[in-house]
Amino acid sequence: VVDTGVDASHPDLAGRILDGYTAIDANTSGQKYDPLKSDDDHGHGAHVSGIIAALCDNSLGIQGVAGKTRVEILPVKVLNDDGKGSTYDIVEGIRYAADNGADIINLSLGSSYPSELEREAVVYAQNKGCLIIAASGNDGINVAYTYPASYDNVVSVGSVDRDDSRSYFSNYGDTLDLSAPGSSIVSTVPKAVAMEEKAEGKTVYGNDREGYYAVWSGT
Repeated sequence: VVDTGVDASHPDLAGRILDGYTAIDANTSGQKYDPLKSDDDHGHGAHVSGIIAALCDNSLGIQGVAGKTRVEILPVKVLNDDGKGSTYDIVEGIRYAADNGADIINLSLGSSYPSELEREAVVYAQNKGCLIIAASGNDGINVAYTYPASYDNVVSVGSVDRDDSRSYFSNYGDTLDLSAPGSSIVSTVPKAVAMEEKAEGKTVYGNDREGYYAVWSGT
């Protein structure tokens, strides 16, 4: 999961998070990140990871789509506490994941600007046997203008709502490969993020023992 990092301490992700890596240099306040840690100070990466791999039959929270399949998350932090990062950081993250045993690289991120360096990193990972999955984008436009989703042989994923209709925000078009539920999805988030959401009057579930969960939407 090449994203904002992952909350390895979340009870619903216990035993599924490997030691990660941080490619990005510092947060929005200028505080340096430890490259050997990949803590999530934004929440997006933890939310994505829960959708993929939250434990099932543990009487906690949610169940990831992997179910009982043995899945491990390699967290690679390329986005900061504001959910932003450079193309260079993303390129480094893709290459790191490919070089460190990733079978699938999930890129729930994107830009409207193509990058030859990024495309080369995608091809590099594909040549190492990685399946690359990327968000189609949340701008309600043609996915052909979203990268890395529209690079060759990248699986581009859009969002549908509870009625199986395209989510209003989901990008679309001929290069969209598949869609999956993406509107108002409950998944794992770090406690600090949950408390921020709660303070803003947003829906939050969970507690210190069971972990925390937020309701977010996206592709």
